[in-house]
Order: sequence, then C-alpha cells, then structure tokens
Amino acid sequence: MIAVIMSTYNGEKYLPQQLDSVLRQTLEDFILIIRDDGSSDGTVPLLRGYTDERIVLLEGENVGPCRSFALLLQEAARRGAQQVYFCDQDDVWLPDKLARMEPLLRETDVPKLVFSDFSTIDGDGVRTGGSYAASAGLRIPQDGDFFPKLLAQPYVFGCACGINRRLLELSLDLPDGIEMYDCWIALTAALLGKVEYLPEQTIQHRFHSSNATGRAGQNSFLMRLKRVSRGFGTQRENTALRLRQVTLLRRQYAELLPPETDAMLAALERAQHGGPAAVSALKKRGVGRGGAMQNLFFYLTVLVQ
Repeated sequence: MIAVIMSTYNGEKYLPQQLDSVLRQTLEDFILIIRDDGSSDGTVPLLRGYTDERIVLLEGENVGPCRSFALLLQEAARRGAQQVYFCDQDDVWLPDKLARMEPLLRETDVPKLVFSDFSTIDGDGVRTGGSYAASAGLRIPQDGDFFPKLLAQPYVFGCACGINRRLLELSLDLPDGIEMYDCWIALTAALLGKVEYLPEQTIQHRFHSSNATGRAGQNSFLMRLKRVSRGFGTQRENTALRLRQVTLLRRQYAELLPPETDAMLAALERAQHGGPAAVSALKKRGVGRGGAMQNLFFYLTVLVQ
C-alpha cells in the first residue's frame, strides 16, 4: 500500500491546486493522509469538502512541520504503508510522479529513499526555473556514497522524495535536535541503506514568502552575497547544526552501525570542535559541498567552530 502524507497549516490559498494534482495521479492506488497542524484559516473546511475516499484527514494542535510529519509517518506505518511519499501543501505534482518513483522502491529489504529533481514556480504559479539541481549548482552523486555531501549540504527535499517500509520503520522516532525531517531521513538512508536519485522533474515546487522550508536559489551568486551580508555567524551556526547530526545518528542507531561506520562517524563527531584538524578530517572523508567557493565557505565555518 502506498501512502502520501501531507501536513497543512493555513494553506487554503494553494491547497486546491496541489490536492487536485495529487488526486489525478496516473497511479491511482494510494491513500492521502493529511494532518492539519492547527490552522486558523479556511484550510480545514476546505479539506472536509473533499469527498475522495482516498483522503484520510487528521486534525491536531500546532506542533510545527517536523513533529507533524513525524505523526504522519506513524499513522502511515500503522495503516501498513509499504511506500511513503512526502507532500507539501503548496506544490503541484506532475501527473506521473508516483508512477515514475514507485518502481524504484519495490522489492527491497534495504532502507531506501528515492528523490527527484524538480522545477520551480512562484506564488502566482508562474514557472521560475527548470531543473532545480542545475540552477542551484548541486553536484548530486549518481551512485555510491551520498552521506558525505548530504552532511555538508542537505539537498534532498521531502516534497520530491519517497521511502520504503524499512526506512519508514527506522524513521518513526525522530529525535530532538534534527535539522528537519527530510534532512534526517535522507542521512539515515545514506548511512544505513540506499539513496537513489531520479534526475527527472516530478513536481513544480512553489517558493514564496510563507514556505516552511524554502531554499530557492540557495547557491546562486546573489544568495551567496545575501548569506555573507547576514553574517558569517549564521552560517557558522548552520554548519554546527549539521555536524551535530553525527552525534544524533550515533546515538539513535548505535545497535545498527557496523564497526567501520561507527568509527567513521566518531571521527566526524570530533570535527564539531573545529580547527584545522576538523577540516582535515572532513576532507579526508569527502564531506563537502559542490563547487570550490561553496567548499571554501563551508570549511571556513568549520575552522572557527
């Protein structure tokens, strides 16, 4: 059984377009579990107005997107989902998104995540870009070890990924201190299972002022200048947060880590203290970003931890 999970919060403006795009998928056999995270606008009445029997509506208090998706994951597991796809409230899915991704998650006992490229639209639905991976300058591995690059620069968006049952079971207890649910689940898959990239656009991802997690154009020259202007300290904090994920991973999956993997994480964990030795340890294990300038900036923030 396939479950699509969506957390909503004051999303009535864009919800109809997104819901229609999900419900019109060419692969029709799925359930859509929606949890409203304490909306104060017309989101809930709008959702109640949909009569499609595939929709499961949950209502709750406001707990934020990370905790809301955690509750959705638990509900999907309880209902026996073998594949789970994350869904934002304001995007537009292409009609064959599920049909293209579903075969990649079949018949494997290994924890697996599949994620795709996407195009972008603005608040008015106007196309603002083609391939996000290309426009953002992401150098996504086609195979092999995804973990080092994901640790330095999370590039898996929940809205463009799906997971299998085994990874779902590992993701039911999201610990405090994670950066975001999609970043954590991607790191888990890269560390303990398999990550596969589908270099095709499966959704139109909407960037607007109200996004809960928006990283549009994060690697463009203009955005780099803006990040510098916001202060080196902010980026230093972001790097510290990402390096702390290593400690959380070691703690969360202590009983599942092979000795060599645990040793690798232990070395990366020491990098949290910063300095030249930390930069050297990260470089040795391939932890870094895409281009030379991105790497330079990243290593500078590590140096001064």
